[in-house]
Amino acid sequence: MNRFLGSRLSAAVFATTLLGVVVVGAASSAAASRLTWSEVANPLATVIPTNTPGVHPILLPAGTDLSSVSCTGKRFCVAVGTHGADGPTLTEVWDGKQWWVSPGSGVQSSTLTAVSCTGPKFCVAVGYSNFGHIQPIVDTFNGVGWMLSTLDPVPTSPDSELDAVSCTRPNACVAAGYTSDGTTRHTLVEAWNGVVWSRTASPDAGVGSNALSGVSCVRTTFCVAVGSYVNASSNFQPLIETWRGSSWTITASPSPSSATSAALSAVSCVADRFCMTVGVGAGAGAGTALVETSHGGAWSIAASPAARAAFTQAFEGVSCTSAHRCVAVDSESGPTPGSATGVAQEWNGSGWAAGGGNSGTSGALRGVSCAGRGFCFAVGGSHFFPHGSVALLGK
Repeated sequence: MNRFLGSRLSAAVFATTLLGVVVVGAASSAAASRLTWSEVANPLATVIPTNTPGVHPILLPAGTDLSSVSCTGKRFCVAVGTHGADGPTLTEVWDGKQWWVSPGSGVQSSTLTAVSCTGPKFCVAVGYSNFGHIQPIVDTFNGVGWMLSTLDPVPTSPDSELDAVSCTRPNACVAAGYTSDGTTRHTLVEAWNGVVWSRTASPDAGVGSNALSGVSCVRTTFCVAVGSYVNASSNFQPLIETWRGSSWTITASPSPSSATSAALSAVSCVADRFCMTVGVGAGAGAGTALVETSHGGAWSIAASPAARAAFTQAFEGVSCTSAHRCVAVDSESGPTPGSATGVAQEWNGSGWAAGGGNSGTSGALRGVSCAGRGFCFAVGGSHFFPHGSVALLGK
């Protein structure tokens, strides 16, 4: 991923410039993890022995990667991503016992970046295609198969992408990302009313490019979208926008005092009284995971999990079931090739506890979804798998 804005992975890309620095910030550790995490067999994953002569995991060809997951219960989840670096799209379904590859629309040169389901018979996945220029795509699942949807109007921008989606019911979804005028990127919001996708006006902040990378809706009159914008000093700054039924407005977002740049990658709202957004912040010689919470009013910076020395952190996904129960996926980048890891972190209302992950494994966790307090899936990719996709189950 080499685009600097507008991707759910923007935080991870941003963090790769920070390898080898010591993490600082308001770090916190809570009590022991309340979920037991385990890796779940993936239909595309075949383990390559780590002692394969002459093969280092970080040098393996790019394989499939799961970027997002949505669970509506213990017996139904959908994960999406891409086959290889350039597609086609990848869709997988969890039936309560195992993951299986779902016959998707299989768009070539395309990636699915986010998915949201209201039940086993309705999901929406969004992403982008790249046939000479980047264009948004929308895939809809009806319980049997996937079908491409058309945006109205069809984007004419040379560079547009959808990186987040949230559905409250089959006739109410919001997707977010960015579009471009050729020189500057602007926020992009699309709404689904059960019949057609249509663009909804959304504001920009600052004087440079803007992009949205996460969105969470709890009803048709309340949504929060997050991302980043570029300020006059050419630094990333957190961007939060709120929908209260009539228009999108920019909501003040704090930036860590020690960070000259910061980006938000995901958001999860339980109701309008509590939301959590996560991402990454960096300053001179320091980088850390960024966490912000809102309890029905202003946003404030919350404690971030403690990191290992010489590792940088970037949160890429979050799922909350209450103000005292969130799971976020944390990608840690170490000072040497192959030392990147993905860890599921659990929030108890005041601090974090490290849960599942592949410590020491070259890879990352991209997305997470919790269906209740005691069931979560985290997904991502690992260089130890030629096809790349990984799923961790917490219960």
